[in-house]
Amino acid sequence: MTIISILKDKNVTIKIKGHAGYMAGNDIVCSALSISEHMLTEWVYNHKEAAEFIEVKRLSGDVTLKIRAISESFYTALEVIETGFRALAREYPLNVCLFISDN
Repeated sequence: MTIISILKDKNVTIKIKGHAGYMAGNDIVCSALSISEHMLTEWVYNHKEAAEFIEVKRLSGDVTLKIRAISESFYTALEVIETGFRALAREYPLNVCLFISDN
């Protein structure tokens, strides 16, 4: 199971841990989660006026992104990614668990 936690505080911290375990070798759930994370990462790298990374850690089955928002446009991009994560958690509840905390 993949556990995703998104903490919205002074900064935004996204942690993605574990492997979805949907289907060995052809895991569409892991692929969808990975591409969603990569989309947000690329968005931040390409929009330095809107957000910047404080921390990026990528290991197999363990991703941590800590991001400082500079403008509201970052939160729009984050909302798109959250929507995808929510859809995956709803569609594959045995494989994805999502926690979002707004402080």
